[in-house]
This record gives sequence, structure tokens and C-alpha cells, in this order.
Amino acid sequence: MVHVGYEYREVLEEPSGGRWLLLVPETSEKAKVQALRMWSRLKLGLTEAAVERSASLVGRGMLDSLLNSLGSWWCAAGAVEIAEKVAEARQK
Repeated sequence: MVHVGYEYREVLEEPSGGRWLLLVPETSEKAKVQALRMWSRLKLGLTEAAVERSASLVGRGMLDSLLNSLGSWWCAAGAVEIAEKVAEARQK
């Protein structure tokens, strides 16, 4: 009498190209779904971080530009001299 046994083996592919060999189909499916969820969370987190960093850099540049423009206008309008005269008058 010859006993022939078959094992159910499923290959699970990761998004990175790696492979796992799992013996139980239910576990394979659960692991596959969990791996896809984690990959989605990782991509979402990386995307959010990139957008936040980009917005921060652009926002900082715009704020710098605005403050420089206001400073230039302040000096061109002669406001510095007026502020100095007011400060001198207060001290007297």
C-alpha cells in the first residue's frame, strides 16, 4: 500500500517582488490581504509626508517673499524715518 499525500501550497507574492510559501490556503489569503493593507497604509503615509513637506517648503517660500515685499515697501515709503522720529519724540 502506497500512501500519497498532497500538501496545498500557495505562493504569496509581495509588492516588493519577494515570495512566501504558505501551507494553509485560509492563512495565505489572510496574510495576502493583511500585506496589501499594510502596503496601502505605507504608501498613504509616505504620500502624506511628501505632500506635507512640499506644502511646508512652498508656504515658507511664499511667506518669505511676502515679508521681503512688505519690508521693501516699508523702507521705500519712508516709514523707517517716521518711526525713528516718533521714537525720538517719545523719549523727550
